[in-house]
Amino acid sequence: MNSNTNAERHAADPGSYATEYKKRLVETPTYRVTEFRVSVGQESPWHFHTSVSDLFYVLTGRLQILLADPAESIELQSGQSYQIACKRVHRFQAVDQEGASYLLIQGVGAFDFVKVKDEAPAAGQ
Repeated sequence: MNSNTNAERHAADPGSYATEYKKRLVETPTYRVTEFRVSVGQESPWHFHTSVSDLFYVLTGRLQILLADPAESIELQSGQSYQIACKRVHRFQAVDQEGASYLLIQGVGAFDFVKVKDEAPAAGQ
């Protein structure tokens, strides 16, 4: 994903997708932990991070993580986690009507949010 020309780079959160709840629990220049709650229908845009990984830990509900290159679909439920390597294009969404709560642990490195303008291929899409 290093050479993707259909990407828009943000040094910080672009604020381009809705969540029901978002609370930053820890933030340093190279590491952060955020608690999220998303309702069904709320999803992130396709994106990647240049130098940080995303570690999702689901607190309640079910969360679907869609990945590109290669296309994969991962479904997590309460108590499960999944780590996405830096530079891997992904997005995520709640699966159940009840929504999902999760911790997103990001690091270690400089945070960015590189939004992919064109929809990336993913399993089930």
